[in-house]
Amino acid sequence: MSGRTRTILIIVGALVVGYVSTLFLSPGPPVVSVSAKTLFTIGGFPFTNSLLVTLITNIIVVGLAIAATRNMQLVPRGLQNVMEAIIEALYGVFRNVNEKYVARAFPLCASIFLFLITANYLGLVPSGEFGPCKPHSQEEARVALATENSPFGNGIFGAPWPLRATQPAQQARRSPPSCAHRAQT
Repeated sequence: MSGRTRTILIIVGALVVGYVSTLFLSPGPPVVSVSAKTLFTIGGFPFTNSLLVTLITNIIVVGLAIAATRNMQLVPRGLQNVMEAIIEALYGVFRNVNEKYVARAFPLCASIFLFLITANYLGLVPSGEFGPCKPHSQEEARVALATENSPFGNGIFGAPWPLRATQPAQQARRSPPSCAHRAQT
């Protein structure tokens, strides 16, 4: 048996074992399913908060690329220098992983990486949420006020991390009021 045939058989065997194991070892459906909130609709198309953050992230990444390459110089300074350092570091990592395909795969992989890292850092910006939020009880109002004013407050459309760790299990299973997304994951 040649090396290529053996490799193909190992891969096919691993895929079959993985598929069969999901039939017997399936953990079941996820307990919590969080859907994106619809901010408004455009011709029947829901414009969600996730789509808004994606658009903001794209604007930031494309804006940085345009600003960094607007006045390119032979000896980079400022934003051009920072962006070149980031791109060269990523290129070095990709070249060490697979030098043969780095020229073909780098633009796509680096674009995805820069989008994801920007979106994750954007999630750390405390901004609360778009739309009205009306607490149902005074306790929810105090929790919302305390987390919005804390240094660990809400990221973009996210829940504050201190409440996720201290939240009782019964409270997580109840039907969420309009502000429960701030106290639950």
